[in-house]
Amino acid sequence: MDQVETMRQKVKRYIDNADESIIKMIYAMMETDVDSDWWKNMPDNIKEDVAAALQESESGILTSHETIQKRYQKWLVK
Repeated sequence: MDQVETMRQKVKRYIDNADESIIKMIYAMMETDVDSDWWKNMPDNIKEDVAAALQESESGILTSHETIQKRYQKWLVK
C-alpha cells in the first residue's frame, strides 16, 4: 500500500468518527474554490491595513514576539 492510500484510509476513518462541527469544517474546505483570488474579494480597509503593516515591516518598525509576550503575559497564561 502506498503512502497516499494509507493517508486516504486514515482520513476516511477520521471522517467516519468525526462530530458535526468537524464534518461541516471539512465540507467548507472542500467547497472552497482554491483557484479563486481571495485578495480581490478582500475589503479595501483590510487591504490598506495589510499594505500599511508590510510597509512598517520593511521600514523596520516592528515589535518582537518576545516583547509582546512579556507585555501581555497575563493573557497568555493557560
